[in-house]
Amino acid sequence: MPITEERSTEFVSIMRSIETRLLEKLPETQNEVLRRLCSEHPRVLAGYAGQGPLACREDAANHVEYLAAAVGFGEATPFLDYLRWLADVWHARELPLEGLETTLRVLREYYAGLPETWAGEAVRHLDAGLAELGLRGEFLIPAGQDRGRLPATGAMLEALLAGDRHLARAVAGNVLAAGCSLAQLGARLIQPSMYEIGALWQKNRISVAQEHLATAITQYVLAQAFAGAEALARTQRRALFANVETNHHALGLRLVADVFDLAGWSIQYLGADVPTRALLEQVDTWGPELLGLSVSMPQQFAHVRAAIGALRAEFGSRCPTLMLGGQVLNRYDRAADRLGADLHVRDAMAADDLAREQ
Repeated sequence: MPITEERSTEFVSIMRSIETRLLEKLPETQNEVLRRLCSEHPRVLAGYAGQGPLACREDAANHVEYLAAAVGFGEATPFLDYLRWLADVWHARELPLEGLETTLRVLREYYAGLPETWAGEAVRHLDAGLAELGLRGEFLIPAGQDRGRLPATGAMLEALLAGDRHLARAVAGNVLAAGCSLAQLGARLIQPSMYEIGALWQKNRISVAQEHLATAITQYVLAQAFAGAEALARTQRRALFANVETNHHALGLRLVADVFDLAGWSIQYLGADVPTRALLEQVDTWGPELLGLSVSMPQQFAHVRAAIGALRAEFGSRCPTLMLGGQVLNRYDRAADRLGADLHVRDAMAADDLAREQ
């Protein structure tokens, strides 16, 4: 084995052991951050509008979980993305960013004071995060992730914001009548519309209820589109689809499963937050050729790696082809390789191309 490959393997092992230590010490870290904020920065707790210690502990947990995920992934980008997104959310809600910066500095001081050498990696990521906050950059979806939205995207967004599922269905119906497939509808109309919905929530321009309603309407629209779509002849190929543990965002997974169904595959869709043990049992029972796993946030990377490791250990050469999807993965190079999967599809159109390969 080449020396560079040995070093790479050693690096990955070290980073994942540090990720484990960060999460193991999370309760202690929360307590120490809260203690220091209470004694040294009481104004920060006052900025939580009466929610004080509880909200502070929750924020500290989120910071550490994203930090740990970035360390385990082998680069700081997931943590920096999170901080830029969080700063934008705080700014939109007129929360003082001084509180966020102070909490991160307290967290840095805590790790810097630990005797263990692994804590230095946490300090390095926090230094990068504090520098990123100083730039005050917005968290935006990179342009390369957008397939090229259809002209009807504006009309779909208006229908979602109005909470009008019949209008949304009519917009989608016009797009399908013009010759778009279900995959194109998902990638070029629904996906950009939902990106806009997420951005509006981030900017505090719509409520959580409106965001949930938009998701429910798109589920309805896609179900209606699937029901009216023409499928290829059924084959003997099987594909199983599931969200990894703790992932509750299943809209994209459902769409990809339907795309495979229309391409002639027999599919099973397990939905959100599937325990790894249940996943193993279903693979063993049904014997799919392909297993599609969806991930929505960096904190789920560890669950993905654990599930993939368990699948390969359990089934060896019988392990199905392991496919990953999820918008968060589109931001990082070689995401499938780094998480141990065989391939990664960026959207429903890429899934459709794969499903129709002979």
